[in-house]
Amino acid sequence: MKWSDAVTVIDGRGMEPPEPFLLMMDALSACPDEGAVLLLLSREPYPLYRALDLNGFFHRTRHAEDGTVEILGWKNPDHAGPPVL
Repeated sequence: MKWSDAVTVIDGRGMEPPEPFLLMMDALSACPDEGAVLLLLSREPYPLYRALDLNGFFHRTRHAEDGTVEILGWKNPDHAGPPVL
């Protein structure tokens, strides 16, 4: 998945937890199989990484020069099962 595949961008830099976490999980659940969701944060979201892994989502992280943490998430087409939060 490429960064340009993001169909939804969530700017969570001014939000308090768990709002960015919940928005990301909801957006990924509604995202088309060929799309991705980009979440922008001001810090590493370690609980989110675990939830993405447990729920069968792939993710990639990069750090922008301004300190923004960018998390790209997308569906694993081979994962089946109920969400785990």
